[in-house]
Amino acid sequence: MKLRLALLAVALGALLLIVSCAAKKVDQLDPSQGTQSSLADTAPAAAEDVQVYKQTEAESLPLIRKQQPVYIQGLLQTKLQTKMDKDSVKLLFSLDNLSDRELKLTFGSGMRYDFAVYDSRDEEIYRWSNDKSFTQALIEMKLKPSDSIEFEEEWDWTDNQGDAVPNGIYTLRLSIAAAVKVPDGQALDPAQLTAEADLILRR
Repeated sequence: MKLRLALLAVALGALLLIVSCAAKKVDQLDPSQGTQSSLADTAPAAAEDVQVYKQTEAESLPLIRKQQPVYIQGLLQTKLQTKMDKDSVKLLFSLDNLSDRELKLTFGSGMRYDFAVYDSRDEEIYRWSNDKSFTQALIEMKLKPSDSIEFEEEWDWTDNQGDAVPNGIYTLRLSIAAAVKVPDGQALDPAQLTAEADLILRR
């Protein structure tokens, strides 16, 4: 009887040992690690596929370069003369055709020109067009070789608020608001439509 009990105890101990070892193996096996491992194994291949696709797509796209306009010199010249006194500045300016061909000028509205005045800090203090309204009609005209169009304006030494400006040195910058038809791929040098003059006020 004692022998049987001893054998039964040994068998039970062996069984418990086997169950304990099996439990440890189960604990060491992490299902999430297995899933991550399988995803990690497939992820590099997917990333490589996407990278190859993007490179192929980029290589297939044509390289677009913005073409810079070729500026034409010597077609027009803007001239500006000023006559100053303590009450105002009179402006006499013109647009001259220097070329040997007829030029077509287009004005987008009734504003054919504009000018602004800047102080010694290069800050705008006055703009001629600020308090004016213009017709929106398209204006076209032709300028023959050696011909010019002339304009006359006046500035009364006041700023945009209507206040008199103090004594000092000012810069007047004038621009002609014309578009000039030129051959395709070319553009008129915008400097040909501008002029400036220094003004000195001493009351």
